[in-house]
Amino acid sequence: MSNFKCINFCLVLVLLIGYSGNVMSQIAIGEWRAHISYNQIVSVTGSSDAIYAASERGIQIYQKDNNSLQTLSKVNGLSEANISEVYYSKANDMLLVGYNTGNLDVLKNDEITNYPQITTQSYYEERGINGIVDFNTETLLATDFGIVEFMPATGRFGNTYTVEEGQIIPVFEIVSTTNYIYAATSQGIYFAERDSYLADPSSWSGMDFLPEFGQSFNLVDIFNGKIIANYHNENGKDKIYAVENNSYEELITSTKEKVNDIYSAEGKLYIVSDNAIEIYNSQYSSIETIEQTEQGDLSPLTVYKMNSSLWIGDAELGLMKRNSNGYSQSFRKNGPSRNDIFRAVSSNGNIYLLGAGYNENYEKKGLPAHLSRFEEGNWENFSFSNIEDLASLSIKPGNPNLKYAGSWGDGLIELDGCSPVKFYDESNSPLAVAGSGDVRIRNLFFDGEDNLWMINHGTQHPVVVKSADGEWAKHKYDALADALIGNMISTENGFIWGYLPRKRSVFVIDDNNTSAVSHDDVVEIRKPVDRNGNVYDYKNDNIFAISEDLDGYIWLATEGGVLVETDPAGYFQEDSFQPTRLRISEGGDSDYLLRDNTVTDILVGPGNRKWFATKRSGVFLFSEGGDKMIHHFSEGNSPLLSDEIVDIELEEKKGELFIVTSKGVVSYRTGTSEAKDNFKETYVFPNPVKPDYEGPITITGLIDDVNVKITDISGNLVYETVSEGGQAIWQGKDLSGQKVSSGVYLVFITNEDGSKTHIEKILFIK
Repeated sequence: MSNFKCINFCLVLVLLIGYSGNVMSQIAIGEWRAHISYNQIVSVTGSSDAIYAASERGIQIYQKDNNSLQTLSKVNGLSEANISEVYYSKANDMLLVGYNTGNLDVLKNDEITNYPQITTQSYYEERGINGIVDFNTETLLATDFGIVEFMPATGRFGNTYTVEEGQIIPVFEIVSTTNYIYAATSQGIYFAERDSYLADPSSWSGMDFLPEFGQSFNLVDIFNGKIIANYHNENGKDKIYAVENNSYEELITSTKEKVNDIYSAEGKLYIVSDNAIEIYNSQYSSIETIEQTEQGDLSPLTVYKMNSSLWIGDAELGLMKRNSNGYSQSFRKNGPSRNDIFRAVSSNGNIYLLGAGYNENYEKKGLPAHLSRFEEGNWENFSFSNIEDLASLSIKPGNPNLKYAGSWGDGLIELDGCSPVKFYDESNSPLAVAGSGDVRIRNLFFDGEDNLWMINHGTQHPVVVKSADGEWAKHKYDALADALIGNMISTENGFIWGYLPRKRSVFVIDDNNTSAVSHDDVVEIRKPVDRNGNVYDYKNDNIFAISEDLDGYIWLATEGGVLVETDPAGYFQEDSFQPTRLRISEGGDSDYLLRDNTVTDILVGPGNRKWFATKRSGVFLFSEGGDKMIHHFSEGNSPLLSDEIVDIELEEKKGELFIVTSKGVVSYRTGTSEAKDNFKETYVFPNPVKPDYEGPITITGLIDDVNVKITDISGNLVYETVSEGGQAIWQGKDLSGQKVSSGVYLVFITNEDGSKTHIEKILFIK
């Protein structure tokens, strides 16, 4: 082998090794990925090749031939994130995905087609799809307003069946025999002859001989010649009836309360309750009760039988396969433990998700505390016994293992890594019990001196500090006594800024660099007013978030858009607080920035650009000064799971924006990342660049505002740019706009005064 070939071979090998190690967990700029929990599986179906298990937010696909696990979500083809039912139609060789909005997706030959006709009609207010079943040449959809025909061959909808004339009766499940069709409805079990005109309500009859007829029956199936129907009792234990020839008997089960599924297959009847799966033989004798698997205690929602294996969809343990010998396996795509996320926190290249916080009235949810950590493309989940409602998390600067978590009821928790090591409440600290009888902590943050600040919610003196040396101080500020504080932040000039959400006011604390004592502190509360001294009152202007940008400006998220204070140092010198309501001009029109949006969060990214989260309109990205909109992501134009944004957080090392919505978490790779002070962490992604790749190439881990030159191996200039934040972008084209040829390209990086330089290599494969 020649020296030249050897050098190139070694270079390729080094590049491939670097690619596999450093950046395999990344996505390209402009790409999205979903971070969905598959711990709760609501529906399971199967084909000869695969098992499909749906959570509300996405679908796991288990391929039998290679034991692989894939996912479908709104990021890669599904229409939305409100899945209620999945059904594999063997007659049509397709997967149907029903949503609780009435939307319908059909997956056939690896293509997804959306049929939105039900969800876009306006006649029925409730439109959810509750069940799907093949019937003759069409497929029937059990919906919140009746039974709807869907013709898979043409993709058209047909008649709507109503079981009672002039009434809108929700249908939950459908099953049929050779001669009859049966429907479980909110008013009881109805049936009709299979060959009758089903669109005529007079064709349907109710099983009025059942004791609870006229009330809700949510499940129906056929087993050993009998109709098995479940009466769903909202206020007590469900009842299961076995019906034959207008007579019935109650099936005695060991279920504690609610029945989630009734399923018959291969001569056995499966009764799925909140705590167990009970299996019956053809004589209706219980032959087995499954309450546990190797994965833990069951909370099953549904089952599906395929050959000798029982597939279980559980509310906590996800998808499980139970073999005939009783051994079970778990199949869960890696993800956070829950979809109901309250906050996201970024630190040292990791993202943390917290649940479940408190509601919009600051009331306790009473849900088990859970914490999920995203590191190098992998989620790790942590649960805490006897702790509820995590509401805040802060990581000690310079010590990523030391964390503090605030619970909405169980006080302050000190963590080593993600393991609780110490608890603080009224018994061992100045923290006080709220009127609710518990200790509620949130809004944890470290100031510039490593003092930990927090809000002790619902107490007379809610501002508490734990100093860097472990001393505690409860600041008895008269101005903030008994106040409902929204959030506080520590700013560059050493002040603590915060807001009072229900008083539409901002406060500033000057602690005179003595956080342990408050006698020398200055605290002042003011309402934002315009230049004429009038209080901003558009849509009441309640305040939802506060943030400081890279210029030291203070930004406020309000019910009527955004306010910005450009002279925060003068807060105590001025007679009034006069932040600016920014205006933006588009197409000759001018209006206040996000005036018609309730802005819930503000994130300042690299390059000082501003991300805004809203309550009903998704996420916006604006330029540094807020005068130019760069992106607007909504549920309609992006993979966002919902337009209701709960929180946004940027993993700054790679520039990945994590968006917490009311329905779960997705992330978007932005074009900027955190700037460095050297080139030790510089890398290129993707590298090597494969033939089918058309996206941007990023050089990440840079110093801000450095010169980046790209040349071919002979030294000819191909491209030149300047980094923004810690990242530069190249589209893989030369100076004439042509795609570069295969080969090795060199990246020369130099700071402004030339004191720091660095070289990277990029391999293009054709």
